[in-house]
Amino acid sequence: MKRIDQEIESTTTQTPELRNSSTRRTLGGDVMRIAGAIDDKFDAFWKEHLSQTDSAIEHRRHVGKIAASLAIAGVTIFGAEKVYTAFNEVPHFSEKTVQFVANDGDSIWTAANHVEGHDKVRDMNAIVNYIENMPENKAALSDGLQAHESIDIPESVKP
Repeated sequence: MKRIDQEIESTTTQTPELRNSSTRRTLGGDVMRIAGAIDDKFDAFWKEHLSQTDSAIEHRRHVGKIAASLAIAGVTIFGAEKVYTAFNEVPHFSEKTVQFVANDGDSIWTAANHVEGHDKVRDMNAIVNYIENMPENKAALSDGLQAHESIDIPESVKP
C-alpha cells in the first residue's frame, strides 16, 4: 500500500492541474491517469506476492495428493476384503421354509418383510430375488402375488 501511495503522490506533484483546484476541466483526465497508475501498481504488487506463495500452494497440493494416495493405498491393502464384503453382502437363507398367505394389497416385498432377520440384511432386493427364484414359487408368482395366494418364504436370513 505504501508503494501505491507514493505513486499517487508522484503523479499529483507532476501534474500542476491537480495542485490548482481552479482548473477542474482537466481533472477528469488526470484522475483517469492516476487510476491507471494505481491499477498498474496494484497488479505488480499482487504478482510479486503471488509468485512467492505459488510455491507454497503447489507444495500443499503436492502434500495433499500424497496423503490421498496413501489413504487409498491403505484402504486397498488393509481393508479391501472388508470393504468388498460390506458392499457385496451375500445373505444366508435357512433351508427351512414357511408359508406366507397374501392379503389384499400385499406384495412380494411384504412377504420379504416376514422373513426373520430381514432387518439385519442391508439389501432387501436379495431377499425378494431369493423368494422370486425359489422353484416352488414360480407358478404362484407368474402373474404377481394375488390375495389369498400362498408362497414359500425362507424361515430366516442372516447377513
